[in-house]
Amino acid sequence: MYMHFAVHMAAICTCIVLFVFLAVGTVLFTIRRSTTEEEINSVVSEINLADIRVGVMMNDDDADLSLAEYIHDHVNPELLSRYNLSEGNIEELLEEEDIKTFLSEKLWEYCDYIYSGGSEPKVTAREIVKLLEKNESAIYRITGYQLAESDYQSIEDSLNETTIGALDLSNVSEDYEGTFSLLRAVLSYWLIALIAALVLMLCVLIFVLYRKYIAHAFLAAGITFALMGLLCLMISVISGNMVDVLYDAFYFPKEAVRPIISHIASNMAQTGTVILVLGLILVFVRIGVGVMRKKVNHQEG
Repeated sequence: MYMHFAVHMAAICTCIVLFVFLAVGTVLFTIRRSTTEEEINSVVSEINLADIRVGVMMNDDDADLSLAEYIHDHVNPELLSRYNLSEGNIEELLEEEDIKTFLSEKLWEYCDYIYSGGSEPKVTAREIVKLLEKNESAIYRITGYQLAESDYQSIEDSLNETTIGALDLSNVSEDYEGTFSLLRAVLSYWLIALIAALVLMLCVLIFVLYRKYIAHAFLAAGITFALMGLLCLMISVISGNMVDVLYDAFYFPKEAVRPIISHIASNMAQTGTVILVLGLILVFVRIGVGVMRKKVNHQEG
């Protein structure tokens, strides 16, 4: 009797630890899956850059100020006049495909640095000027102004005098080297693989504990996996509320956050579905074992 109780308690504790490892592994896997180069490209393509409300985030008096309006209001009026940069023109320029491609490539560089290390990513004035040169025909089509070599040089000099250096991670990597190293370790595929191995070992332990009651082992593991899968699906369903939470807490613009949260929720839902199905399979196996056992007992009787 005591041994039976001890086995059950040990199995319950193992299931709790298994659930925790499943939760940690699912979160880490979802983060990595949501920040691949393809996922970043997909998210950026869904964001309407011009309409992002940046007023509050930039501590502007007008909280509803869009990115296009913010740029228009903070660029030297002389430059606005020279380059014919109306709010409408700025909106069109921000929606050019090359602009989004440049943004997604830079975001991937920052993510890749966090995951893999190497040289610190940065955005340079020279890169922005090259982007403008690449879109010279689009700029002329939208604004009616043909940029000359002197304009490109003037823009590059102006950018070098601004805070563009703040986007250079080499300025902060030394001060936060420990933080970056920790992130690199926590978000590594090696850790995810280790957690997967531990999950497998815990499943084996459950079957070892219930070696005399094999049906219980399938049920215990199945319920643990199923609960984790359901939790993932529930989180993905209510994730839309995170958009308002992030805006209220950190003033993150909803127009940019919504597609990001949507992609993360979708990836978590897919992972959760796989875990749920695996859990249900284990539960159904337990039911099948129970049915088979009853048939055998009936035949023997």
